[in-house]
Amino acid sequence: MKKISRLPKIAEPTIEQALEEFLAEQSKTLKPKTAAEYRDVIQLFKDCMNGYAHQSLSKAESSFFEKHYNAEGQEHKEFCQLFGPDKIAENTGEFLDHFLIRKVIAGGDFKRLAGTVIKKLSKWLAEKGYISEQDAQELSFLSEIPYSRIKSVITFYTLYNLKKT
Repeated sequence: MKKISRLPKIAEPTIEQALEEFLAEQSKTLKPKTAAEYRDVIQLFKDCMNGYAHQSLSKAESSFFEKHYNAEGQEHKEFCQLFGPDKIAENTGEFLDHFLIRKVIAGGDFKRLAGTVIKKLSKWLAEKGYISEQDAQELSFLSEIPYSRIKSVITFYTLYNLKKT
């Protein structure tokens, strides 16, 4: 008998939906200029995930992603339109360490703003039950350390977590 493998399905909510919900809630308490800056950070974070996050997917997830990404017209979907907010935590380091610094070439003020937004986002994701409290604390920690040290900290946490398993 042949083994039937099931591909993942489109998450509910998707990363895109969760981030829009986050921005809508934040906009209620922020000044318009600050809300626009938050929107800019989140848009860049989505651009980062849409461009790079697929590289860390499992084989089944990669097949699912490629099927939708390579589709034509309305069937075409980006990473953030397919996967759920549980994928946000594992892609934050790439955004803060690589994307903002090497692709966007962001200045210090924007990097600090991005750290603030990621910290608030991580707390919000945990409150909504999209990520664990531990993941939220780690994301909060990443958003506060100097950007030159993020890569070494991520490497340390990765090696530490591999040792524990």
